[in-house]
Amino acid sequence: MVLSLVMSDYSMWLGRPEDFSYPDWEDDYETAQHAFAETQETNGNPMSCTECLNAVHRLHEKQRVHDGDRSHPRLMALDQLNLSYPGWQEDVKNAEEAHFDNYYNADVEKDIYFQSKLEGLENRQQLYYGYSRRNSTSASSTISNSSRCHDEIVAMLGACVICGERNRTHLFDPCGHLCVCQSCANQVMRNIPSNCPICRVTAFKTIRVYFA
Repeated sequence: MVLSLVMSDYSMWLGRPEDFSYPDWEDDYETAQHAFAETQETNGNPMSCTECLNAVHRLHEKQRVHDGDRSHPRLMALDQLNLSYPGWQEDVKNAEEAHFDNYYNADVEKDIYFQSKLEGLENRQQLYYGYSRRNSTSASSTISNSSRCHDEIVAMLGACVICGERNRTHLFDPCGHLCVCQSCANQVMRNIPSNCPICRVTAFKTIRVYFA
């Protein structure tokens, strides 16, 4: 239920309930009302309150997107990205939420928070592009080179630092040390906490590395 707006001076800036129709707009509207009320209770100015600015921005931007208007500079930059990596749709939704949640100031040269979201999307696409390009190479023209490259890398890495017998096939995340075989990787990850045997940094998981 939408609260009665007692701040008549700001009601036009906030908007009327009938101005909104996107899903769950009532929750956002009530959040904005509370932000205005709390600011006025402390004799603050909602026009300079970041929480109020963010709340109003979220209301109006979500409604514009709901109406098909994606002319905001942030959204235009987002829509210009050519993404195809697995899961990109969910990442775009998260970027849109970052836009909705943060008031946009056109005078700020670097919109650091949202720009970091865009850069993350671009980096994921570049990584996926490199992966796809590598795997699209004809097997008939690369099989001998790949086999030779695989053998050279395995020889260079040496044996697992724990058992000293099997080849190194797994790295630890986040430190990135490629130092154990599959069997020893599983053994390490059973420990609490799990630590990389080289740097002792806590490992969240191990990743199998393929050389060809």
